[in-house]
Amino acid sequence: MTRRGLGSLLCVGLPLIAASLSDPSPAAVFVTQTTGTLIVDWTIQGRADLADCRLANAEAVQIHVVGSNGADAGTYEQSCAAFETSIVLEPGTYSATALLVDVARVPRSTTVTIIPFSLFGNDVIRTPIDFPATSFF
Repeated sequence: MTRRGLGSLLCVGLPLIAASLSDPSPAAVFVTQTTGTLIVDWTIQGRADLADCRLANAEAVQIHVVGSNGADAGTYEQSCAAFETSIVLEPGTYSATALLVDVARVPRSTTVTIIPFSLFGNDVIRTPIDFPATSFF
């Protein structure tokens, strides 16, 4: 290639290379999930049996979550018969309690404490709880 041909190639090639390097569109986009999930499994007297929900006259489980700073993170409810619920929360450290309630949302049990937990985002924590016979009114 002559010196003149090489110069022409550089004049055309360099702007193309520069344009491709300055292109702001990434080849791959990484999406990070910023929430975590608490899964609460419950039993009544050690069993996950619909008959125990009926016997206790419990329609639902209410789970109240509080952030480590004392901020209310919400009260979540699930049918007693589900024996499991998932709660999506922002990263942080939390404490929680659970309570069985009847159809009118009147408590049917004492409060069960859920062990404090921390979510860091894109994680799942599963925690089991039990409503023993002594927790019913």
